[in-house]
Amino acid sequence: AINPSYLNAIVHLGRLHALNGNCHEAAGNLQLGISLGGDWADVHFLAGQMLQKTNKPEDAVQHFERALKLNPEYVKAENALARLAA
Repeated sequence: AINPSYLNAIVHLGRLHALNGNCHEAAGNLQLGISLGGDWADVHFLAGQMLQKTNKPEDAVQHFERALKLNPEYVKAENALARLAA
């Protein structure tokens, strides 16, 4: 049976939507994946990117900050935060 809450599949679907430029769908899938336990720096970073592209900078900041908290050396997340602050 197919498990509708299969974490890796949901995150992967979010990544595929991101690759295809479907930012709203990507953000939704990535946030769902996070809520199901995918509290990973790369997922937060991609969610932040998608939210930034959908004109939700405040939400993007939260994801970039979480990515940095999970991985303090995540340069891409640090740079994304700096660009949003400028």
